[in-house]
Amino acid sequence: MGIIDFLFRRKPIKVYTHLDEDRLKDNELIRALQQQNMAKDSQLSKIFAKEKEKKDKIKEKDKESEINKKLLEQKADLDANKHGKVIKLHKFYYDLLVKEKWKKKPLEIVDKNDEVVLANFGDFGIMTGGKLCIMDDKGELMAYGKNLSHVLYKPDAFENMVRRGRFTIPMDKDGNWMEDMEYKELPEPLDAEYDQETGKVVRIVWSKIKTSEVKKIIADKMEQIHYLSEELERSDNVIIKLTKLIKK
Repeated sequence: MGIIDFLFRRKPIKVYTHLDEDRLKDNELIRALQQQNMAKDSQLSKIFAKEKEKKDKIKEKDKESEINKKLLEQKADLDANKHGKVIKLHKFYYDLLVKEKWKKKPLEIVDKNDEVVLANFGDFGIMTGGKLCIMDDKGELMAYGKNLSHVLYKPDAFENMVRRGRFTIPMDKDGNWMEDMEYKELPEPLDAEYDQETGKVVRIVWSKIKTSEVKKIIADKMEQIHYLSEELERSDNVIIKLTKLIKK
């Protein structure tokens, strides 16, 4: 290296800066704010997680409520099939007494074949001893008995009677009692003979009743049993499907 190169070679330049205390404070403030933001982000994440959990629980409850609603509806259908249709009287009496629906043309009581008007309808009642009755508009008894089939002919058609404004009772046009065999009840056995050794019944003594009547009642009961068995099978299938939905 020549002397010229030695004299004119570049030397590293060192720069000395003054530390600004205000700038340092600003940096510390920024770091503190960043830490606060991180803490807030963490809190928000926890809040969002809890809110999501609540929403999921609400959705699950809504799902359960919907399933319970379907189960209750299914139960109502099962009860309806089990106990049969329930006829409610409050609407009938509301139309009769409040709306005076039959004021111009009164309700009528007619014979079982709906051929002859026997009287104008007055009211239904409960007699001493628990018997039911139907009365005319003067309070006279037109028909009575221990169940509704003794008061109305084909009581299952009550709503249709109300629509037509005519109540059929189990009597012919001449006022003779005509019991509906569909609702006839079998009598209780009068007596029974037992085996002295085993104590089992060997013979039952029944009251007199026509064989044809018994056969008809048995046939009707068998038809009802067949219908209810089919309904029960369908209901069981629905319950199995709903149970699978609940477990999902």
